[in-house]
Amino acid sequence: MTADPSPFRFLGETAQGAMESGELLATDIDQARQKLEARGLAVVELTPATRRQHLISGRASLNTRMLSDFTRSLADLVQSAVPVPDALQFIIDAESQRPIRLFAERIERAVRAGSSLSAAMAQDPAQPDRLLVSAVAAGERSGQLGVALGHVADRLERARDIRDMLVGQLVYPVILVGVIFLTLLFLSFFILPQFEAIFQAAGANPPVETRLVLSAGSFIRQFGLWLPAAAAFLAWCLMQVWRRNPLLAGRLQRSIPILGPAMTALDAAGYSRTMGVLLGTGVPLVRAAEVAAETISNVGDRTHLRAAIDAVRGGRALSQALTQVGGMPDALIRQIRLGEASGDLGRVFIRAASRYEREAEGRLKRLTELLGPTLIVALGSCVGIVIAAVLSGVLSLNDAIY
Repeated sequence: MTADPSPFRFLGETAQGAMESGELLATDIDQARQKLEARGLAVVELTPATRRQHLISGRASLNTRMLSDFTRSLADLVQSAVPVPDALQFIIDAESQRPIRLFAERIERAVRAGSSLSAAMAQDPAQPDRLLVSAVAAGERSGQLGVALGHVADRLERARDIRDMLVGQLVYPVILVGVIFLTLLFLSFFILPQFEAIFQAAGANPPVETRLVLSAGSFIRQFGLWLPAAAAFLAWCLMQVWRRNPLLAGRLQRSIPILGPAMTALDAAGYSRTMGVLLGTGVPLVRAAEVAAETISNVGDRTHLRAAIDAVRGGRALSQALTQVGGMPDALIRQIRLGEASGDLGRVFIRAASRYEREAEGRLKRLTELLGPTLIVALGSCVGIVIAAVLSGVLSLNDAIY
């Protein structure tokens, strides 16, 4: 079994006497040295990159928004007939975001040393999206690199827009959760202790509902400041269970009203967009399906799609394979069947992607819009329960006195 590639940091000297430094991926130090020598570098220093160094120069410092900006800039320049090395140099000179500039510098050095753009991206420590690397490779083979980059930029920007929409919609519910927590703290620290003192001074025994509310207030006063930490720890534990049981997590996710169908639509959109982009740039169907399957978040559906790929290798049509194993909505499979019949499968996938993206966005927006009223009802219920319990205690106190 081949070992997974690891990052290596290097310092090398070119034939012109210039010094170059950076990172590359290799299975061992000998392979890393061979790669550097193939690029015409005399190795001065070559060491395994530490985890911290790799994160600083790699994936952690190049998020989806940055990759989207880089891809769009490169697509616009290449479509304007600017040579790839010059386009990368233009991005380096114009880019203000350091991670993008460093990424472009590494790619530009590799391209000028004789590497193809796709190979340079595949070997870069940032490990950009597999869709980008595959589409670039297909664009290089077909001579449509600008078109391929444009399609990938569209997909990355659409995914970014959906993510930004979701984050924006969640701001209000998060604020409401904070208001509910602060309201409970205020009631527990400043209101309920006064009523406890009144009952103690009167020597009266409050009703059951009042005792429950007073006990809850006492608990919050003692442990309330630890509740956020406890909630965060519980969320972390649930995430670990979720990650260790991906099949179960996927089934539970799909069973949640509104969220489940939204995630199904997002997966269908991502799969369709990837297939459309890759097929449109000349990637063979099986290879495109392999890359597209990796965009699926649900592990069970991803397994089904891999089984469908095996069936396609055996000579079956993609729509027949998907019908047999599942993993995609029936409506999408019907569209795929029409695309196979018309011979325009790539365009069918692009249209389907747009449809499912709109559907997912609508469902997620509906979900976040429901969160606000739900939390407002929860806040009102908390305050109402406290007020009702206090009034009940006051009335019982009046009965005890008079």
